[in-house]
Amino acid sequence: MSAHTNAAAKTAPSTLILLREDIAGVAVLTLNDPETRNSLSEAMLEALGDALTAIAHDKSVRAVVLAANGPAFSAGHNLKELSRRP
Repeated sequence: MSAHTNAAAKTAPSTLILLREDIAGVAVLTLNDPETRNSLSEAMLEALGDALTAIAHDKSVRAVVLAANGPAFSAGHNLKELSRRP
């Protein structure tokens, strides 16, 4: 079993909003922003895009599992962030 952590920082480098763990050819991506119910913020979407691009180029990965920490898988788009856009 090998573990690979590849994630984007939300605010501080120690706070990862997306976690990646590779287990026997399966990449497990875990949404890790339970305070916002794993909303799809710009940072989360960028982290997911980066992770999926990396997985697409990784020939050892045969499957991807999406998981989440916290009480909800995802609340959908981050409406507070969207409403601040011009």
